[in-house]
Amino acid sequence: MRISRFPLRTLIPALFACTILILLGLYLQLEKTTQEYLRFLYTRTFHPPKKDIIPTDGVKLYFESYGEGEPVILIHGMMGSIESFFAQIPTLSEHYQIIALDNRGHGRSTDQNAPLSYSVMANDVVDLMKELNLEKCHIIGWGDGGNIGLEMAIQYPELVDKLILMGANFSPKGLTPQCQQSIQASILGLEQPKALKFYQQKNPDPENALVVLNKMKNTVLFEPQLHHDDLADIKAKTLILNGEKEQFIKMEHTLEMNAHIPNSELKFIPDADHFAPIDKFEEVNQEILQFLKE
Repeated sequence: MRISRFPLRTLIPALFACTILILLGLYLQLEKTTQEYLRFLYTRTFHPPKKDIIPTDGVKLYFESYGEGEPVILIHGMMGSIESFFAQIPTLSEHYQIIALDNRGHGRSTDQNAPLSYSVMANDVVDLMKELNLEKCHIIGWGDGGNIGLEMAIQYPELVDKLILMGANFSPKGLTPQCQQSIQASILGLEQPKALKFYQQKNPDPENALVVLNKMKNTVLFEPQLHHDDLADIKAKTLILNGEKEQFIKMEHTLEMNAHIPNSELKFIPDADHFAPIDKFEEVNQEILQFLKE
């Protein structure tokens, strides 16, 4: 039986072409997701009954407050803002006091000439709680906001009632290659003109956008550096709520985190990815309310 062989000079261009097509497909998928995210980000249909700025550790933190009841703090992710939770605030504020802040260097909050870290941003949330005379809060964090929530639950267990993590990771090892590539290439960052424009319209220091982006790149790629023993110290009842198609955090990493947080449960939103709080907000809101009311 004769087996025909392709010459190597024919295979190499074909493999190169396939690689280019795969990378192009990845970029287009991320571009589509990013544009959908930004489109929602620009659409603001709610207005806060209370908003203010507090000074803390050399920066000015902007926050908004809605509703009455047990306090719930919303913490957004990389290069996001309060607007990231536009689909959660109206529903959750019917049952709870919702406090949403712009992390330092994000939204309307200022930055300082120092590195950004999840620990520092967790301290900012603690300072906000002190300013508002809040003894204990539920914490909901999305993406990097979930990592900040983890830091809070470990460093300040007495301040965290229940903890909800969406698309969070306790180590950079949990990031998928897709996530690392998108961060390094700033596909989801402020080098996109629309995102840059949004930042510049909101932030007191509009020219600082790319500085903050580069700081956050380093933070995401090298933090957090938590271990199983740290997760075991979390006292708060915890819900890990991910889209079943989460593309930025490895599934095995999420399972590992759930296994080492003592009082945690893991739920997946069907047919959803990292942007479930936007694309599947009704299902996400239902899971959040059910967990908080338990």
